[in-house]
Amino acid sequence: MPNLLTLLVFAPCEKVIVGEDDHLTSMIALMERVNIQVSGQLPADAIFPLKWSVCALWHRAMEVDPPRMFEQKFQILRPDGEEAAHALSVFAVTNDHQNFRNVLHLNAFPIGLPGAYRLRLALREKDDPTEWQYAAEYPLEVFHEITAEPSKKESSNEVST
Repeated sequence: MPNLLTLLVFAPCEKVIVGEDDHLTSMIALMERVNIQVSGQLPADAIFPLKWSVCALWHRAMEVDPPRMFEQKFQILRPDGEEAAHALSVFAVTNDHQNFRNVLHLNAFPIGLPGAYRLRLALREKDDPTEWQYAAEYPLEVFHEITAEPSKKESSNEVST
């Protein structure tokens, strides 16, 4: 695997669009941070419903014969170093293309701890027992905006006249 694939892009964003005609990749709203309003302590494993995507674009540097299968591992690590989520994908590297795009669509983001989350990308040849080769790490900051808890009167369903 050494030098066969080079990572060109690894980015989380609000949306990834792949053109139907030209097959070019567009990334909308590159993510740098997640702001969440909280009114108290959250459990470390709390998640927030959020539609977002991660795009990885790999470049083949040399010919391959026969085609080779690769596994890509995407991880989200919390500020305390614990893994909050991961996803695996498998793709074939052939001589038909120079670049290989993997897009992961997600529906939630971990928010339990404020601080720097690390999005990590690794690669290995499929069925190869060797260790994952980490290719990139992307910091994404989670900010907790503390809000006052509503008083009983504010949260009550009663209407006063």
